[in-house]
Amino acid sequence: PEASHGRDAALLNLLRTKVRETETVAAQVFITRSFEVLRPDILQALNRLSSTVYVMMILSVAKQPLTVKQIQQRLGETQ
Repeated sequence: PEASHGRDAALLNLLRTKVRETETVAAQVFITRSFEVLRPDILQALNRLSSTVYVMMILSVAKQPLTVKQIQQRLGETQ
């Protein structure tokens, strides 16, 4: 985010960075040298948490609140 996006966006970006760092450490712990994933649930949860924080950051920057439908359209999830 840019400085003009405000404090909330900056804090959410910092949180997302911490989640991604945790995800990296979890990958080192839960993926063996033979690439066996021991805890895919934890890795998936951390990845989804990072994505959720990213969406929250985008919403905090939006000039006007978005509807669920608008968010889905922006994420390419509508038919």
